[in-house]
Amino acid sequence: MEKIVLSKNHLRAIGASLLIVEELLQEMEYVLNHFNDGVLSKMNDDISDETKDSSLKTITEARALVEELSLKYELPVRKLNMSRFIESRNTKIWEILSGTSSKKLRGYGKFPQEHSTEFDNDIQKLLDITNQIELQ
Repeated sequence: MEKIVLSKNHLRAIGASLLIVEELLQEMEYVLNHFNDGVLSKMNDDISDETKDSSLKTITEARALVEELSLKYELPVRKLNMSRFIESRNTKIWEILSGTSSKKLRGYGKFPQEHSTEFDNDIQKLLDITNQIELQ
């Protein structure tokens, strides 16, 4: 396979696009292989085993092509430390929960006063628990 040289700007744009495609393919593959419901989300498994198998084969083919394109265009590889990944998700949890107090929900209407303290305590408890996720 002949390598193709592109400008750094093109490489960044193409690399970013293919990185997102790769992540979406990984997510689809995970859901097809590890079907799990959450507490607040339920997934209706409406795909036949035959269709799942076919989709997984196609996903594998697409991921192989992403790899081939990565080599062909010498795309930069994003390197992540797991600790940074977990820290970034934990920071996002903190941002979301910090904006989920009874006072900050006023934009959706007046929060019932009789439940505000209990609600704020519940959100704080969840925030305290997630703050305990330590990586060192």
